[in-house]
Amino acid sequence: MRMKFLSIIASFIFLSVAFSACMDSDETVVYSSDPSIYAFGLDTIHGKHYKFSIDQVERLIYNKDSLPMGADTILDRILIDTLSCTGWVTSGAPQDTLLSTTDSLDLRPAINAQGGNGIKLITHAADGTTANYTLQIRVHLQDPDSLTWSRLSDNDPLALTTPAESLQAILLGEELLLYTSAGELYRHDKGALSNGWSQASLSGLPATADLSTLRLFASTLYVATTDGELYRSTDGREWTIDAQLSGSIVTLVGTYPANEVTQKAETMVAIRTDEEGVNRFVTTTDGMQWLMGEVVDEQFPLKNLSFTAMTTANGVGKSVVAGQPVADASSLAPWFSLTADDWALMGNGGDSGCPAFEKPFITYYNNLFTCMGGALDAIYTSQTGIVWEATEKKFLLPTEMDGENPYTILSDPTVSDAEKRDYLWVITAKGTTCTVWRGRLNRLGFASNL
Repeated sequence: MRMKFLSIIASFIFLSVAFSACMDSDETVVYSSDPSIYAFGLDTIHGKHYKFSIDQVERLIYNKDSLPMGADTILDRILIDTLSCTGWVTSGAPQDTLLSTTDSLDLRPAINAQGGNGIKLITHAADGTTANYTLQIRVHLQDPDSLTWSRLSDNDPLALTTPAESLQAILLGEELLLYTSAGELYRHDKGALSNGWSQASLSGLPATADLSTLRLFASTLYVATTDGELYRSTDGREWTIDAQLSGSIVTLVGTYPANEVTQKAETMVAIRTDEEGVNRFVTTTDGMQWLMGEVVDEQFPLKNLSFTAMTTANGVGKSVVAGQPVADASSLAPWFSLTADDWALMGNGGDSGCPAFEKPFITYYNNLFTCMGGALDAIYTSQTGIVWEATEKKFLLPTEMDGENPYTILSDPTVSDAEKRDYLWVITAKGTTCTVWRGRLNRLGFASNL
């Protein structure tokens, strides 16, 4: 129980000193002057102990790893199971109370306190020296494992000039570009709810452009045409034919990021028909010439390709591609490459558990391969890219997306510590009205622990 009236404690100290003096008047008793708290901890929360740190300079007690959302219902009656100091601790105002570690306490005033706010703890050394500590308890306001979506178009609408038959979005610098045809382009600042959508001029892109092949390589956009040509643009607006790389292009596969371990430069991968009419992988690192690679497997997808890149445990780069199956496959079968010019099927070609979407989107997100598409009614994830499962809770698409078509999906990763992103964008269209969604796994938006 709590003891009130600190005079009781002071009297106890006085009597102890007097008793010691009577025992031996020639002996000098030195009392500790250290009021520091050296360890602090709470009882388990959902069966887990959360470590608390102590900043002795600022006299601040806090937890780096935030408690789970909803922990306030536990913190209203919880034990302090660790409290290490050489003296004793009091708390409360206006009348200080001896802090007890045997009674449950209400620590809700410390939840997400900022600045100098929180629960005040006063430590008392035996010689009367005191120190003032502040207890702050960090609690998640969101479930870290949930994917939260915002329908940005509710406050930032996007209306098209003509109805969209297809959509293709891509990020270029600080812009989000949305192509609805080879002759219609819309742009938006990369940041949401900034300056609104606007239609942008578009020139030089032929009607034969296959917008599903739109790729970014070396700060330049590339797109292939259905008649084998390749076009390029540095701003997404003005396009010109690439005389160096054009000719016999079947499709653009993706880009292979630069890798320090293998000393490989950033590489763009395409499929090109050689002089004998055989499809081969070709690569370029300088945008000037193609280097011939391996023959393309007959089962490798050639339409509606989506690619993602990751780094393996040993630091080697790895690119993964999914696309519209070339045959009547019942499930999605991604392909991967560690070299950019030689690709292999992930798995044995059996049922992967992921539907064979006509227009799949694949990305490596939160250390999992993630795929969606088709009716936009589910998200599929895989640790290896071989066996897939539909997520059943938390990591979900909004039900309002179900059945929406056409659509375009893109990943917006964090590229610097100064700005957290890790967003997923989904844009759908009905006639001339577009719905723009942006989602992020909550934990990827949390502030980094200091």
